[in-house]
Amino acid sequence: MAYIKRNVNFGLLALLLGMIMVFIGFTLYYQQTFNTLAVNYTTKLSQLEKVTQDLSKHKAILTHTKSELTQTEIDVDAISKEYEDLEEAKRILKGELDTTKNNLNTKISELSSEKRLTRELNDTIKAKEADIKKWKDLYDAEVVEHNRCETRLDDCDDDLDACEAACP
Repeated sequence: MAYIKRNVNFGLLALLLGMIMVFIGFTLYYQQTFNTLAVNYTTKLSQLEKVTQDLSKHKAILTHTKSELTQTEIDVDAISKEYEDLEEAKRILKGELDTTKNNLNTKISELSSEKRLTRELNDTIKAKEADIKKWKDLYDAEVVEHNRCETRLDDCDDDLDACEAACP
């Protein structure tokens, strides 16, 4: 029994030493795993903080971009309204321009007719002035002839008076 007791004690001691060795092994394994996990956790935590900061920056940029987009949409609406107003004004001005062009063409046509009529009247006036000059020249010649005849008549009357005074 003493042999069994001794074998049992050694068995228990061996079992206890084995369990201590396994416990030490598990402790070292879990300590190494824990250290690795702690390093990974720290790394992941710093990465997460960096990603959080990047996300905050991108969120701020996105918010700014969204406000710019909203302002751009407002500006586009305002410009669209102005464009529509300008298109309407352009259409009105085009109509007025067409009307003015038609009026101008009518006036040009009337002016051409008036110029033609003026030329014809000027030609008629020149012809009449030429006729008037011709008739005036004839009249002047006749006046001169008439004056000469009157002078001769006066001379003849004087001669007649002299003859009558000379002949009793």
